[in-house]
Amino acid sequence: MRGWPRRSLISRGVLLLAAAMAVIPGGAAKAAPPDNLPQWLSGRSGDFNGDGLDDLITFTRGPEADVWVALNGGGGFGPAEKWHDNFAAGTETPLVGDFNGDGRDDIVTFTCGSGIWVALNIRLPRLQPAVRTFGVAERWSDSLGCSNYVVGDFNGDGRDDIAYVGSFGGGTSVALSTGAGFGAAAEWNAYVPGAPIEAGDVDGDGMDDLVGFDVAGNVWVAPSRWYWTSRTGLVRYFDGPFLRYRLEPATSDHRTDLVGDFDGDGRDDFADVRQLPDGSADVAVMLSDGTGFVPGAPLTTLALGSALFGVGKFYAPGRDDLVMYTGVYSTADTRVFTARSVTLAPPFPTGVGFLPPEQRSDYFAVYHQVPMGATFCCGHG
Repeated sequence: MRGWPRRSLISRGVLLLAAAMAVIPGGAAKAAPPDNLPQWLSGRSGDFNGDGLDDLITFTRGPEADVWVALNGGGGFGPAEKWHDNFAAGTETPLVGDFNGDGRDDIVTFTCGSGIWVALNIRLPRLQPAVRTFGVAERWSDSLGCSNYVVGDFNGDGRDDIAYVGSFGGGTSVALSTGAGFGAAAEWNAYVPGAPIEAGDVDGDGMDDLVGFDVAGNVWVAPSRWYWTSRTGLVRYFDGPFLRYRLEPATSDHRTDLVGDFDGDGRDDFADVRQLPDGSADVAVMLSDGTGFVPGAPLTTLALGSALFGVGKFYAPGRDDLVMYTGVYSTADTRVFTARSVTLAPPFPTGVGFLPPEQRSDYFAVYHQVPMGATFCCGHG
């Protein structure tokens, strides 16, 4: 059983798709990812105080099993505070989601055989001022597998659910949240290709879909669907998958593809980030039109240090931005940067880019920790 969280304090605390260059100084050489992560792991940042802006969270895993949160103050992230001291121990796989639908994100950890555990976001009213933290972890479901989990609201009821994507052509199963646990898992699709596979509402119907990125550059979408008949009752499933975009095969050191609503139109898009051996990166945004993706901005070369990339709503509630963690792969650099998404004005083509990165924290998500949101894939971030 996971223990009650204690709360403590540690020290306080890229992009420009335009003609200029953006730099994260002091980038370190790419090192190994955190120990014993699955082949891929992708999740979004979370809003832990319900103000509409995403905050930072990182999981130490290992024997410490601590969870640290830094709240978003608008102009920067506040001090890191311990919100749980016994969660995602050892090599467990943590993710973030609003599992009870109260508007504040919770945390989940997936074990290999001993269940799926959730710690809800709670308020301690007896403390003045009142304090938010994570409560005791509770077992919400049996394990569906050892890895390849995705969190998203797949039925559009305001509560996040979990999907388990079977390896090597195995089926994709979904366990819907009841607000106090996950229901029995049901197969929603025979196979969704790609690594990683991410959740996002790419067609804007209020239900999250699955988006898979394969090594050949194909972008697959499995839309969440439902039907009802008097014989079957309500049936939910992932349609397809359908090939919705073709990227050029990656020739870089590695590629990170991130799903998010970068133009704020209610449909999730994706950003294709290619980090190169010389420390630079190519980045482009592909915008969803509801049925597929179209290029949102020209491919631009950016100079930046080695970083782990993720997505969250850091500046405005309705629009996703990028986050970059320098410390996950480095023992010497522990900063966090965010880059605000903007709509490009003439003379640039219609589309979306990012303002130059801003350093928002100088000590967070240190070496080999697992922050969210972030995308780890295929032996690297």
